[in-house]
Amino acid sequence: MIARGCTNGQRAARIYEKDRRPVAPQSLDRDRERVRLASSCLVLSLVLRHWFVGIIVLLLAQGILAAPPVPETAIDLRRLGYPGKPEASNREFFQHADPQTLNALDMNSRLVAVSPGVMIVYSTRPDEGNKPWSPSSIRAFVIDTASGGLVRRQAWPIRPRTAPGEQVDSEARIFSVQEGQYIVSAHDELSLYAETGVLIRKLGLGAVFAMQITPDKGEAVLRSRLASGGAFEYTWLDTTTFKVGQRFSHAESYGHPFAFGSLRDSLVFKEVDGLHQVSDGRDRLFCAEPICRDSYGGILTIPGDRSKEQLIAVLSAYGVGVVSLNGGLLWSRTVAQDLGLNHMTFGGITASSDGRRIAFDVMRGGRGRQDFDGLHLDHDHEILVYDSLTGKRISAFTDVAVGGAEDFKFSPDGKTMWTFDGKILRGLPLPD
Repeated sequence: MIARGCTNGQRAARIYEKDRRPVAPQSLDRDRERVRLASSCLVLSLVLRHWFVGIIVLLLAQGILAAPPVPETAIDLRRLGYPGKPEASNREFFQHADPQTLNALDMNSRLVAVSPGVMIVYSTRPDEGNKPWSPSSIRAFVIDTASGGLVRRQAWPIRPRTAPGEQVDSEARIFSVQEGQYIVSAHDELSLYAETGVLIRKLGLGAVFAMQITPDKGEAVLRSRLASGGAFEYTWLDTTTFKVGQRFSHAESYGHPFAFGSLRDSLVFKEVDGLHQVSDGRDRLFCAEPICRDSYGGILTIPGDRSKEQLIAVLSAYGVGVVSLNGGLLWSRTVAQDLGLNHMTFGGITASSDGRRIAFDVMRGGRGRQDFDGLHLDHDHEILVYDSLTGKRISAFTDVAVGGAEDFKFSPDGKTMWTFDGKILRGLPLPD
């Protein structure tokens, strides 16, 4: 019926254009009505014919059909022979290991950005059979991130770890240092390697220790418990020569720090009353905000000098913040939660090599959507990237999976966020 009306209206329009003779007012009104009908039908026909184009344009404008960021690189490490986590029942675990040993186990994969083109993916694994309660070596895969190829494999024997946290035991860890070099901590011994995998030097320690690298990667700080007095001793080592620098003990640190961070000439402790800067004979409280006193989470000394002074990232049970060593809390992003079944967990904080950005992992607990800093969280693991100085959110990777708190890292140039889910190594582009 609409089509027939449109045809008649179009014919009337052609007659009206050809025949200019005077007509009666009623006839003229009818012809004008037919012309209007023809125009309306033409518009309706165009709309019906191209309605889907308009809907797609609208959805794209709203971001509903916007494609997710395409990974810069996706490397399947299973194809290269990377070992997965061995599995066993709880009964088998408790038959073969005591609770303390089980508590100290850590078979999560970890990433180390050695240079702009080289990434190390490593984990602890058993040498023989399926015995996850007894990992015996570090298995490291050195990856060329440009080609996705395997540069080499390396392995080091290890002793059993004595504690789950990095504040007590740094056994079975790899640290990136200057000029593409890296340090391997295995069997209470430090080994320095060139980017090519050539061993440069070793240093035997012979005791359980925790180790951190200073923000400029020029020194390593070793934390070891003294034989008497209950205090800890802190020793600075040059990461190139292993030459010992300053050394001091700090009795108050025994049992008090929730976390510590290393600087060139001092330490940062997260204690019950806040953040302290500690050096030989000096102890200064510089942040007493709630986020600085929370017993959960760690701290990270951020590289660079964007604010002409040292910045420290703080992770808590309620969110993240950045503190200036001399200016207090700069910004924080937190959420109110009861820490029950339906809550968020914050973990794994890392910084770009220039200190401009920090990233952390948010894991949603419970069911349904939850909001953090105006962002809807729908996935189990989401990686958020912030400007370290201003607190502006740069990126939110809400559709990637990670297997632990140490398997996402910035590339050395800060242009890519690398993630590993236990199978696939992905490079996700970051905005300039």
